[in-house]
Amino acid sequence: LPAFFARWDGQPLFAGRARMGARRRRRLERVRRSHDPLALAACLRGMGAGSQQPLWERLQQLLLPVLLVSGKEDSKYCQLAEQMQRRMVAARRAVLPRAGHSVHLERPRAYARVVAAFWQHLEQAGDEDGDVAEAEAQVEAEVTAAKGE
Repeated sequence: LPAFFARWDGQPLFAGRARMGARRRRRLERVRRSHDPLALAACLRGMGAGSQQPLWERLQQLLLPVLLVSGKEDSKYCQLAEQMQRRMVAARRAVLPRAGHSVHLERPRAYARVVAAFWQHLEQAGDEDGDVAEAEAQVEAEVTAAKGE
């Protein structure tokens, strides 16, 4: 397992993890060491992005509000989120600067603020018209605030 994680983490996709604090990196490493190698392999085979059936044509059927969060340094997932947003009626996208693929680990406070702002807006707005546009504005404000962190 250590050799697998060394190769996995060596991908440019995960370069942003180097900015994580030492304590957070150690905690992540402890969690990873606790994984069952067979279960992890099964998850990657059964739920990895390459093993999933494409559902692009069904995205327009999602009518509920969706927040797509990606790290600016993860160009592939930023592009995918942009494509998804165009296909979804009520999707909003947040791209956090100074973050890669593991945006929730690399910028946990900024990530939490963006998600919390999205949820808070949804709770306040209820089912009123204009919810999505207002949520987008709130998320954009949080992303802008996150740039300063």
